[in-house]
Amino acid sequence: MKLRKIFAGVVAAAMATTMATSAFAANGDRLQPAQATLAFADGQWLFSQWGGSETPETTLKALEEVTITGNGEYKVAIDFSQGINAWDSALEDVLLDSETGEPVIYTSVESVTCMAVMVNFAADDEANNNLMIDITSIKFDGVESMLEGVTSYTNAEDGIYRSTILNPYISNIPDDARGKDLSTASATLTDFAGTWSRCEVTFTISGYPEAGSEPEAPADPEPEAPADPEPEAPANPGDSSKPNAGTGAEGLALVAGIAVLATGAIVVAKKRK
Repeated sequence: MKLRKIFAGVVAAAMATTMATSAFAANGDRLQPAQATLAFADGQWLFSQWGGSETPETTLKALEEVTITGNGEYKVAIDFSQGINAWDSALEDVLLDSETGEPVIYTSVESVTCMAVMVNFAADDEANNNLMIDITSIKFDGVESMLEGVTSYTNAEDGIYRSTILNPYISNIPDDARGKDLSTASATLTDFAGTWSRCEVTFTISGYPEAGSEPEAPADPEPEAPADPEPEAPANPGDSSKPNAGTGAEGLALVAGIAVLATGAIVVAKKRK
């Protein structure tokens, strides 16, 4: 176990060096369109996930994700309190105790390296141009840890949207960032230290392209019915029967345009030990 802890520290340091040159990578290939998740890495990089299909099943069990259905308030979380086993990247298997050979079960983790709310909205879809993810609460084991006076911002990373909660390697607000107050926006929204079992993040979605909000295509004008033809003269001028009236053609063409949102997800490799 001591050797594993040392190794974990070396891996964490190496990953931190890599991340110092760029924001932590994200992918959303595991997420359904408009599905939100809490992307994160703990302080020792024993657990991490960025919405990718390579996320270990052991970590997926701890996640509480949500599907966005419109503007409003939502919540995502990660909960280790029931006991979760870490993933040994080198062996592509669960992490085992070097002395007993048994799976190492964690009910808490130490600190956080990076964290964000990720939502699988396609960033290249113009319908999402006004979309914003606003963090309103960050709780670790029920204790509010969001810094006062600091606001969140929304930007696109690897083709989908996110709101960064913590990333010490971001020095500048991205050029495409949008938020309620960018003058107070930061990539450090948290005030916590030590160990934790559950992290719960509440956020609001605004600017969501509601169904039916797209302008409808104008309907084709109703065609005018042709004028009735002149009545034919009676075959027998002396016949007093009524003439046969002609019948005009009737019809109406209506074309309705329906706009369909396209969603893309870019797969980017996750940071591993």
